[in-house]
Amino acid sequence: MLVARGQTTLGKGSLRWAVLFGANLHAFVIERRGLVFDTRFVPPSSAPPRESPCLFLLLDGELREHGARTVRGPSALVVSDALLDGANGTRSWNYQGVGEPCTVVQVHPGPKETSLRSPAAAEPILLDADTWSAARSFADAARADDERFRRAFTDLARALHRRSIAGSALVESALRPTPAPFQLLWKGLGPMIERLQLRPTVKELTSLTGATSREIDRFVRAFVSSFGFVGGSWRDASRFWRLNLAVLFLSAEGATVAEIAKTVGYGSTDAMGRAFRDAGLPRPSDIQAELSSLRPSP
Repeated sequence: MLVARGQTTLGKGSLRWAVLFGANLHAFVIERRGLVFDTRFVPPSSAPPRESPCLFLLLDGELREHGARTVRGPSALVVSDALLDGANGTRSWNYQGVGEPCTVVQVHPGPKETSLRSPAAAEPILLDADTWSAARSFADAARADDERFRRAFTDLARALHRRSIAGSALVESALRPTPAPFQLLWKGLGPMIERLQLRPTVKELTSLTGATSREIDRFVRAFVSSFGFVGGSWRDASRFWRLNLAVLFLSAEGATVAEIAKTVGYGSTDAMGRAFRDAGLPRPSDIQAELSSLRPSP
């Protein structure tokens, strides 16, 4: 399985993350401090609904559904990708993620895993103590070496299988070797993701991997298709992730719009402002003012 991880601090907010890509599955760990993630300000995907299921594990913090319940960690939900990312330019599920820390594990099991269905609304499920222990170990392993992180995910997959939350396909996918083209692509892509450099050029990837530009184009298309990224292309997925991160960092006390724009890869505050406008979002400064009232208390 392919692994990338990183940590970024802006103002009084910090974000730690680790991502893992296997054979048609992916998972990640996110730990936020001094930050609020509010999906009202994150543009929904414009693509058709992706009904792939996601296991959403809230280990620490709170998930406050707008106009509905508050879910406190540790809690487990099954949601669809369409609920998480929106579809056709709309969102049917909005929430705030808060907490000191707010720690989330997401497992996207891939098309061969049929035990998890995609519910119409976020659906709570019960996990036993052993499965929660495996989930916590996976989150903790995000700070360790890559091999320990991979083993921790396999242990979590096995725990989910024992609990009949997931089928054997999740475990089999975790143990299956990653396709060779993806391993080659990751030599260039992985370090860029760790630096939040989400707009790699073909020239950069050919230089880092030794592959030809035609091979890189083919590998990237296959990678995006295999993991069902938002929009169906690296460009669309990169745009979506950068806007997500920009909105998240706008909640950090003491972070300037210019610092945020630079961190997430915009050439200037004007460039980030145009990206927000094109996505139908309020100005970054307006979102920053709105989110300031939601920050965790010291």
